[in-house]
Amino acid sequence: MAVRRRTRAPPAPLRWEETTSIVDKYWGEMTSEAIRERVLEAAPRNPLHTHRVFRKLYIAFFFLFGFFVLVPLWFLWYWPRFTRPRRSWTAQRCVRVAWSRRICAIVARCEIDWLGRDLSVQLDPSRLVHSHPVTLGVPPDSWLIGYAADMMEQLHATRGKWHPDMVHRRSSAWSRWNPAPAPHGFAPVSAFWYSGPKASRKSKPLPRQRGEPVLLAFHGGGYICGSAAETDATSLIYRNLVQYTAVKHVLSVDYRLANKSPWPLPLLDAIAAYYHLVAVEGIDERDILIGGDSAGGHLALATMRWIRDAGPQLGLRGPRALILFSPWCDIGFTHVWGDKLMKHNQSTDIIHDSFGPFASGLLTRAMPPGCIHKDVYLSPASRLIAPTAGTFAGFPPMFITYGEVERISLEITDLFRRVQLSRRTMPAVIPDELYQAPDAVHDFMIFPWFADETAGVLERLDEWLRELLSRDDTEDDAVSLNLGPHGELQPLAMISPATELPPPLAPLTGMRPTAAQSSRPSPHVSPFSPFSPLSPLQSPYVHALSPEEKQRRQEKRAALRAAKSPRMVPVRDTPRLMYADMRHEGLHYLDIPHLDLGGSGGSGVPIGTAALEEDELRLEAEKDDSETSRESDSASRPPSRRAKSTPSHPRSKM
Repeated sequence: MAVRRRTRAPPAPLRWEETTSIVDKYWGEMTSEAIRERVLEAAPRNPLHTHRVFRKLYIAFFFLFGFFVLVPLWFLWYWPRFTRPRRSWTAQRCVRVAWSRRICAIVARCEIDWLGRDLSVQLDPSRLVHSHPVTLGVPPDSWLIGYAADMMEQLHATRGKWHPDMVHRRSSAWSRWNPAPAPHGFAPVSAFWYSGPKASRKSKPLPRQRGEPVLLAFHGGGYICGSAAETDATSLIYRNLVQYTAVKHVLSVDYRLANKSPWPLPLLDAIAAYYHLVAVEGIDERDILIGGDSAGGHLALATMRWIRDAGPQLGLRGPRALILFSPWCDIGFTHVWGDKLMKHNQSTDIIHDSFGPFASGLLTRAMPPGCIHKDVYLSPASRLIAPTAGTFAGFPPMFITYGEVERISLEITDLFRRVQLSRRTMPAVIPDELYQAPDAVHDFMIFPWFADETAGVLERLDEWLRELLSRDDTEDDAVSLNLGPHGELQPLAMISPATELPPPLAPLTGMRPTAAQSSRPSPHVSPFSPFSPLSPLQSPYVHALSPEEKQRRQEKRAALRAAKSPRMVPVRDTPRLMYADMRHEGLHYLDIPHLDLGGSGGSGVPIGTAALEEDELRLEAEKDDSETSRESDSASRPPSRRAKSTPSHPRSKM
C-alpha cells in the first residue's frame, strides 16, 4: 500500500547573481565577520562539558538518560503518524534520527575532537572480513606543488597561532590544537582495499584485470570522525559498492584527521593516495574514479581540483569520474544565512547545528580568517564566491546523491548548478547526475536502516557507471581536448566568462531518474594550466594500448553495458538492533582521549572499552587457532573415551 507523503513548498532558489551583496531582512548583510559572530553566538560554551572529569560524567549521564528515558518517550510520541517529522518514516526510524542528532550535538558541546582510529595501531588482516589493510608510501617532493604547496607555506607560517575561529575556548588551552613548530608534509598513509567479502581470513584482494575501474574513496565524519576501516559505519557504502555496482575495487584512505592535522594535510594524504594508484600500482588514469561521502566528498572535490590545476605539470590526465555522497561543499555556512535557511530540515536530519562550525573551525585553524568563504578548494559552493564557467571546467562527469531532508541539501543542489554552468562551454562525456533519495537524511547510505533508499541509489549508480565505462575513452580524448588552432591547450581567459547560473534542476528521485542536459564530451584534464603544454594523450600515466588490447576493451565495454549488477537486498530493522547500536555508540563515546585543557596536550589514547575489546578479539583468535590445531592433531589419532566425553566449545552452538 502506497503511503502518501506530506508535501511542503521547498525554499526558494538562492539568487546567485547577488553574491556580491547578500542581505537578509533580519540578519543583515552576509560577510565573513558576520557569519563568524552568528556562529559564535550559538556555539556551546559551558566549561563543565569540556572538563576532564565532568565531561565523562556528563556523557555517561547523557547516554543513560537517553537510553532509559528519552527513547521510550520518543517511541510513545512518534507512535501516531501525525507526530512524525516525515509521514513515510516508521516510529523506529524517527527515534533513530532523533538519537543520532543528540549524539551529534555532544561532539561540539564536549569538544570531542577525535573519534577516528589510532593510525599507529595496525589492524590484524586475519580479523578483517571485507578489507585488506595497506600502507601507502610517500610521494616525491615534486608532487607538492600548486595549491597544496601554498597552503603548506601558510600552515608552517602560522604554527603557534592555530586558533579555531568558531570555538569558545581559552587560547592557553590549545596545546594539541596549537603544537610547537615542526615540519609537516607528505607522510605514509594507511588505507584499505575492498573487493568483496573474503573467502577466508587469509585471503588476499581479488586480482584486478586491466581496464577494471578502481574507486579512490574518502570516508566522511567532518574531518574529526570516521575511519577507512571496515569497523567504521562509513565503510558500509564501499562494501555495498563492490557488491552491487560495476566498481569491484575500492581503495579507501585513512587520511589524517583535523585534531592533529589541519588543512591541507588531509589533502596531502589524498594526493599521496592518487600517486600510489598511478605511479606505484600502475593503474591507468582512465580506470580511476574518485569519490567520498560527506567530508570525504569535500576532500574528493578538492583533490580533483588540485589534479585539474596542478596535474598537467606532473603529466596527470585526471580520473574518469567523481562519485559524491552527500558532499559537504560549503564549510563556511553561507547557505544558512537567515532564519528560514537556518531552520531548513532542522527537525528531520541527523546533523546538529553545532557540529559543522566546530569541525570546520578545527580543520581550518591554520588558515587565515575568512578563507572558508572565499577559497574554492574549501567551499566550492560558497555564496560569497561568484560563479564562473571556469570554476568546474575540466572536471570529469559527476554522480551526486543526497537525502531529501538533510541539512545541506541546498548547498549540494547549488553545487550541481555551478557544475552545470561550466558544462555550457565544456559538457561532460556523459550527463552529470543529481540523485535525490526521498525522505533520506545526511549520508544515509552509512545506515543499514536506510537500506531501501541505498538500494535505489546503487541501482541507478550502476546504470550510470556502465554507461560511462562502456564508452570508448580514446575517442572521447580525440574530440574532448579544448585545443586551439595550432593544437595548444586554450587558457582560462579564452573560456566564456558567463556567470549566470542555469535554473534549478529537478533532482532525480528513487522513482524516476532522468539525466541532466548534455550533448558532447569534455576533457578530463584542465586546459587552463599556463605552464604545461602537455597533452593528456602524452601523459606517462596513460598507457598505450595494442590493437589486441583495444579489441578486448571494446568487447568488455559491450558486455559491461549489457550487464546489470544484483540489487541490494532489504534489511529489516528491529528494536533489538537499534538498542545494540545505541549501546555501542555510548561505549565508543566514553572511550575517548583526554582533552588538552591543561596545556600539556596528552598524545596517548587511554586503554578503554575499545582497546580491551581488541585485546579480547586477539586472544579469542589465538584461542580459536590453538583449538583448530589441536582438533587437527586429534583427528589423526584414534578416538579415546576421554575425547568423547569432553564438552564442545560454547561458540560452536551459536
